[in-house]
Amino acid sequence: MAEPILSIIAEGIIGWLSSKAVEEVGLLWGVNNELAGLQETIMTIKAVLLDAEEKQAHNHQVRTWLGRLEAVVSDVDDLKDEFSYEAHWQKAMADGDVMKKVCTFFSASNQVVFRHKLGHKIKAIKERLIAIRDDKPFHLEEKVVTIEREPTHSYVPENEVIGRDKDRMEILKILLDSNVDENVLVISIVGSGGLGKTTLTQLVYNDDKVKRHFDLRMWVYVSNDFNVKSLVEKIIKAATNRGLENLEIDQLQKLLQKEINGKRYLLVLDDVWIENHEPWKNLKNLLANCASGSKIIITTRNIKVAESTSKMKPYILGRFDKDESWSLFKKVAFKHGQEPNDSTIVEIGKKIVEHCGGNPLAIKTIGRMLYFKNPEKEWSPFLELEFSKLPQKEHDILPTLKLSYHNLPLHLKHCFAICKLFPKGHEFSVEILTNLWMALGYIKPSYPTKSLVDVGHEYFMDLLCRSFFQEIQGDILDKRCQMHDLMHDLATQVGGTEYVLWQPNKKSNFENDTRHVSFNFHLDSLQGIPTTVSKENRIRTILLLGQSSSIVEGRRGQSICDVVVSNFKFVRFLDLHNLGIRIVPTCIGKLKHLRYLDLSKNKDVKALPDSITMLCNLQTLKLSYCKGLQKLPKDIKRLVNLVNLSLEDCIGMTHMPHGLSQLTNLQALSQFVLKDATSTSVRRHNGEVGELKDLMGLNNLRGELAIYNLGNGEDTRTTNLREKQHLISLLLCWRSVDSSNLKDVEYEATLEGLQPHPDLKLLVLQYYEGEKFSSWFQSLTKLEYFIVEYCMKCQYLPSLNQFLSLKLLHLRNVLGLEYISNNSFTSSSTAVLPSLESLFFIGLPNLKGWWKEEQVVVDSEEAQEDHECSFGTSMSHILLSFPRLSDFNIYNCPKFSLLPLSPNIKLLSVQNNTWKAFQQAVTTKTQTTIEEAASSSSSLFHFSNLSKLALFEVEDLQCLPEWLKNITFLRTLAISRCINLKCLSPGIQHLASSLQELTIEGCKELDMSHADDNVLTWRPLKSSLRSLVLTDLPQMRTLPKGLQYVTNLQELEVGYCQNLIEISEWISNLNSLKMLKIIKCPKLTSLPEGVQRLTSLHKLEIEDCPILYKRCQREIGQDWPKVAHITELILKSNLQDKSESSSTFPSCNWKVFNKSWISQFCNKGLS
Repeated sequence: MAEPILSIIAEGIIGWLSSKAVEEVGLLWGVNNELAGLQETIMTIKAVLLDAEEKQAHNHQVRTWLGRLEAVVSDVDDLKDEFSYEAHWQKAMADGDVMKKVCTFFSASNQVVFRHKLGHKIKAIKERLIAIRDDKPFHLEEKVVTIEREPTHSYVPENEVIGRDKDRMEILKILLDSNVDENVLVISIVGSGGLGKTTLTQLVYNDDKVKRHFDLRMWVYVSNDFNVKSLVEKIIKAATNRGLENLEIDQLQKLLQKEINGKRYLLVLDDVWIENHEPWKNLKNLLANCASGSKIIITTRNIKVAESTSKMKPYILGRFDKDESWSLFKKVAFKHGQEPNDSTIVEIGKKIVEHCGGNPLAIKTIGRMLYFKNPEKEWSPFLELEFSKLPQKEHDILPTLKLSYHNLPLHLKHCFAICKLFPKGHEFSVEILTNLWMALGYIKPSYPTKSLVDVGHEYFMDLLCRSFFQEIQGDILDKRCQMHDLMHDLATQVGGTEYVLWQPNKKSNFENDTRHVSFNFHLDSLQGIPTTVSKENRIRTILLLGQSSSIVEGRRGQSICDVVVSNFKFVRFLDLHNLGIRIVPTCIGKLKHLRYLDLSKNKDVKALPDSITMLCNLQTLKLSYCKGLQKLPKDIKRLVNLVNLSLEDCIGMTHMPHGLSQLTNLQALSQFVLKDATSTSVRRHNGEVGELKDLMGLNNLRGELAIYNLGNGEDTRTTNLREKQHLISLLLCWRSVDSSNLKDVEYEATLEGLQPHPDLKLLVLQYYEGEKFSSWFQSLTKLEYFIVEYCMKCQYLPSLNQFLSLKLLHLRNVLGLEYISNNSFTSSSTAVLPSLESLFFIGLPNLKGWWKEEQVVVDSEEAQEDHECSFGTSMSHILLSFPRLSDFNIYNCPKFSLLPLSPNIKLLSVQNNTWKAFQQAVTTKTQTTIEEAASSSSSLFHFSNLSKLALFEVEDLQCLPEWLKNITFLRTLAISRCINLKCLSPGIQHLASSLQELTIEGCKELDMSHADDNVLTWRPLKSSLRSLVLTDLPQMRTLPKGLQYVTNLQELEVGYCQNLIEISEWISNLNSLKMLKIIKCPKLTSLPEGVQRLTSLHKLEIEDCPILYKRCQREIGQDWPKVAHITELILKSNLQDKSESSSTFPSCNWKVFNKSWISQFCNKGLS
């Protein structure tokens, strides 16, 4: 079992017992004396809990005693919930507005029985606590025996060290730099256990240049004993090689001053854990009497230590790369450090090294163990072993990591141990992790004004600083992290049997003390729940990790929901997402201890039972993607402890209930739906329908908030958005069922009342019909994402010059927009949006440019049109540069011929625009002033770093230009429906060194049949091209002959080619081909014999090719012998022909151009 951490729970129980509310209810129910006795008993035990918890890791008797105590304290914690639940029920009854069917939960006689049972239960728990308290065969005052690493020393043979050359040079540079302001410079080296902080420091400590540079060098191993007197003794001993005994601190400091006075010294303090600044400050003051240029190196696993001991930025030690890891592994795992000739052993070895995650200590530990094993017979099975099963001898990684765990504050130990519930390699959602800790009571409020969510985030950041987590990633709304496999092994070890992860085809030990269970597979029936779990009704956590990413159909998960809700009465964290639930059972209201309930992705749930409002302890309610959900219970205001209410993509909701303003603890409310403007809101006045003013007092809201159906006549100023300083993202949508009723709405006045806090990061406007934007836009100086969609009347955007942090600008279907900026271009205009990374222009038919051009007198209408549309030759084009722009997407903007300039663009996607813009952009110089433009002859190719290029419906594109040779990094090229494209030369052959994926679709005039052009076009792509898609090419009667030279091609798809009559025998030359797909080529009558010689081909898919379909039938088809060797043969014949795509967007494979969460966010609320 995990190490019991009871002091936090006990403190919460004592606080609860001493509250005025409990005293009043206790008197009412006649159990006040019992509660007072229980409080006194727990207080006597709590007095020794901290001491016991510190000793349990090294004292088996203490650990056993705490285990017995944990079971009873958990019962008291459950009693606390039960008590609160009953009190909440009594208040609801007193209010008199609870529905009758909810009232049937209890009767007056049941309440009498409850009070009687409650008194007996309190008495029994008290007696059990006294018995355990008095049965202690040990003294908790005894000195704790601490576990320590073997002390480090200053020497390491240089020829034993692999890698770290760059790190070594960086540290040496700092050490040998005499031009520093501080008399003593402190350098901190930070990294998780086993990364080689000590080894790196040993290298620089023993460097000859360092020896010559410093007058005195001292090495002290600190560990978790940061006692100033003890450290001074060690420092003096390191300087003099003499031991000291029985000296007071004053005598010691005089000896220290004698040794360092006037000398330039180097002091290494290895493995420092202290976070308290005062002891460090005292020590540093004693070390100040020295020559200028002295240096102190501190090694630590905790970045907080580094920040508290040094003004200098910490040196973060990274993990080994693949080459360094393999070099180290070879040295310790193979005889004489030589790589074997057997490629199989080398491949297995490299996979093992990959599992070590670049941790040098892990690599050495595992490599040394494998040195004594037979590589041919024993290395491969070793890949299946868990690292936690390895023998732990000298220098093993887990004892090192466990030292980190034992040095954690008590409140973080359970937070780390519960990570055993997640599989290795799991990507943690920081939000879910902190919600889990919060639901299980692992979070202790540090200040009355600080929320549990904030404290939980501090806990996470603390564990991250201590290297228990790594690699924070994700977006501004969904932070994610990972845990190294070795850290996961540690969590598995310390978590014991209290936490169980169920995985398919793996044995899991479910014991009597198991309280937390996770399922790492798709659970859709009761058969997936082991009988040992279903019989244990004291489970506190049920977590579903393997549910399908798409929303499931059917009812099979309904039975799981019913059984779990009925049986697991003590559950606190309940995950029921994506089970196909249709009806949430009424008895869910009896889960008195429930804190977290996830019902998301159950699309058939139309309503929640009213009994759910009795869950007075509920903190998180997740209903995201419950598309059928129409409304929330009207008494949801009773969930007074609710912190998170997640409603993303609940598109069926018609309105919010009245009274959300009473949920003063609410911090996350992702969606607020107003009653549609087409309804007269008859029922609003009887208090059932929520209004914008319900948002007024919810100023602790954070994360995202989307408000739908704006424009229904309510005063938007009542939202008080400006005071919601923690909001990161805001979506404002005016769309209603019948938009014709919104003609008279004063859109601009409505928007003016929705002014957000200046710290907002993301703003989305949808269906806004005003012509102008509010003046408050100028205050959003920290905005990073700005999205405007379906705003038909908007003619220009607010000034963007103040958006210095803007990373994404997304404009979609803004039909009236002619210029991004309403200002005219002048010679003083400067480059805009220095942080911009992604630019989306979609469906902007009237967009002409960024700035209005200065008025120029022209001779004719034709000349005027040319002037308006040829910004490439104007100075505005020269100055329209975005230094960080990497993605530019422009669809259906036919009048926009001005491409942004940036050498950093990696993705460029163009649809229904002219090719002329490219020609202008690539020849444009990049000067930033008129003088430079006039005097300089230098130019920069603006797409030199382009890696993905997509061209759709570019009507004036006739051939690929020669200047493509300048795009040396292009990996993916897609060309679709360019109806005048006649050839791929001369540009395509210039992509020989880089192009890996090529898609050509719907180019009606493209003829690739000329033999000479074929060879010139395709042969240069021999080594690079891996994937080729050719679809809807009516001129193609056979595959391009030159394609036979592309011998590294691995995937080939041919589709919708009505005139394709044969595939030539030379296809056998494509010996790397793994996948061949042929779709709707009706004139293709047979497969060539050469297919039989494609030994690498493992997948062949033939769809809607009637002749081929018959000829490739298993055993009986004429072409069956040609395809019998193929592992995966897929034959499809649909009765109805697939119509060619006529959508606005391209029909070819778009997967490489998809945006991630931003695209998803943009589509929220749209149907």
